[in-house]
Amino acid sequence: RLGAIATGPYKVVSLDQQKMVLARFDEYYDRSRLAPIKTIIVTPIPDRQTQIAQFMTGNIDLIRNPTADLARELEKDPNTRVTPMHNGLLMYVTLDAAGRSDSKLMTDQRVRKAFMEAIDRQALAKTVIPGGQIAELLDGICVPANVGCVASTKPAAYNPSDAKKLLAEAGYPDGVDLELNVHQPLADIGEGIAGMLRKVGIRATVRPLPLTLYVRLRGEGKFTAFLGFYPTNAQPDMDNIMDFFFDGNRDYWGADPVIKEAQKLGAVEKDIEKRGDIYKKAIDHVNNKNYIFPVADLPMVFVHTKDVGVRENPLTPINTDVNDFHWAQ
Repeated sequence: RLGAIATGPYKVVSLDQQKMVLARFDEYYDRSRLAPIKTIIVTPIPDRQTQIAQFMTGNIDLIRNPTADLARELEKDPNTRVTPMHNGLLMYVTLDAAGRSDSKLMTDQRVRKAFMEAIDRQALAKTVIPGGQIAELLDGICVPANVGCVASTKPAAYNPSDAKKLLAEAGYPDGVDLELNVHQPLADIGEGIAGMLRKVGIRATVRPLPLTLYVRLRGEGKFTAFLGFYPTNAQPDMDNIMDFFFDGNRDYWGADPVIKEAQKLGAVEKDIEKRGDIYKKAIDHVNNKNYIFPVADLPMVFVHTKDVGVRENPLTPINTDVNDFHWAQ
């Protein structure tokens, strides 16, 4: 049984398999941030086409995270608005430098660099990244709002001619086959990346996977290359990000000593500037070794009626919560 109490700006009135009903909590301690909408009904609709139909017929006011093409199409309606927001989501491609998978292709740094040089991040932002108009093309494996996110290098820049040259030098003058495993919500972006890879001779096929299978296969070392994203807003600190990429069964780099040293020193250093200097060495090392390709931060995109507004969260630059929705004036 749910009690009608809460410490946040909303309280849960009811919850079942069909919907969750939230009501404004008028006794919220911060009077300046009282919930701007009296009642919010959250309805799970897994099927995207059903979401769109419900939105277009006026049964729902807001949907989250459409594809880039869908957002552009829906925005043509004069009663529809599309609002992208930074949400601390780090989108990346991991390459199997340690050779854990059956394919040892990515143990050769020339191939890893060729992979990265084949990808035009600006073109991805313009075409297939939802909210790409605000997406940040990152300098390393973190978003700028993460504590300790410092880099003096950048990931390999788009250079398809050099990518072809590197593949030939690595022994693949006629190209090479590759399976790109992709977390299901990023399937369209994965297809965009695969198209770019094929232009330089990396004949990539995309395998979209639901999260449970994606996580299991990643942990078993089955991936040669995989595209995913990580919500850094949960713990926006480089210590957490380093643990995510380089600890346990997520280590696709063979316990690199430069990275391990940065993890050890950064975890106990409390001075912010010194911590940045420590993590900079690791981030630069990842870039120089072509271990992980930081595609971009992945905006959260809301499609909503013109009567609904979505404002920036005043407490953090990388989070959006239910209290950020309001009725447009």
